[in-house]
Amino acid sequence: MEPDGKLLKHLDLDLSLKCAPIQESTKLQEGLATIAGLPTDSSYPDIATSFVESVQGFLDDVAARNAISPVRWGRVSLVDVGH
Repeated sequence: MEPDGKLLKHLDLDLSLKCAPIQESTKLQEGLATIAGLPTDSSYPDIATSFVESVQGFLDDVAARNAISPVRWGRVSLVDVGH
């Protein structure tokens, strides 16, 4: 579970810092909960569910607005574009 030293060096990070696995990072968990609009003590499953519901809402909104403009058939002038 230790990060790759070569990667840390490439990212110019302090090699002496000890890193906790993501699932043990309370700050990451609190930050994700905040982004999701949940209390900071929310569990990872609750946070993940919130993100899934948010994405599903976005996809539903996109699907509802998926209207294609009618095509106007005919000649096109590249000279008159924008006039």
